[in-house]
Amino acid sequence: MTEHNSWIQAQLGPLKSELLAYAKSNGLTLSEAVRIALINLVRAEGPPRFTFEPGLSEKVSKTCATYLTASEYAAISAAAQAVGLSEARWLHWLIRAHLTGEPHFGQFELEALTSSNLTLLKLNRTLRSLSSKDVAQQVEDVSCEIARHTYVVAELVRANQMRWALRG
Repeated sequence: MTEHNSWIQAQLGPLKSELLAYAKSNGLTLSEAVRIALINLVRAEGPPRFTFEPGLSEKVSKTCATYLTASEYAAISAAAQAVGLSEARWLHWLIRAHLTGEPHFGQFELEALTSSNLTLLKLNRTLRSLSSKDVAQQVEDVSCEIARHTYVVAELVRANQMRWALRG
């Protein structure tokens, strides 16, 4: 790495005074404090993530009640309605998304993904029927990419619809 590439510039705004105070109180230069913070950030493992156990469906058997303020409930209701879900389903998906780090989709997104996959599969069939020997390899490459994409999307949709067990 060249000397030029080892420098970064960042607009710190009001954080600069706090960072300077932290550095001074710990006997560090500003650069050392920033370097330590970045090392800790990059090396941090973050919260534990859980994964889905495909094929291991779980029956809903536990409840968890909580009290919300009126504004929290209104915000949850608005967010759930915006994606076509009930409040309970929206909260369930929020929890699972947080635990797994995987996306969860509302009804509108699920319908769009399903429609997109169907269109891609139809395009794939059309491409295969039109291909000549000259472009056969290119068509095969595109077909493989379409198949991979539709599989990934189908798995995401399935993960959103099933109550699979989580593994930690």
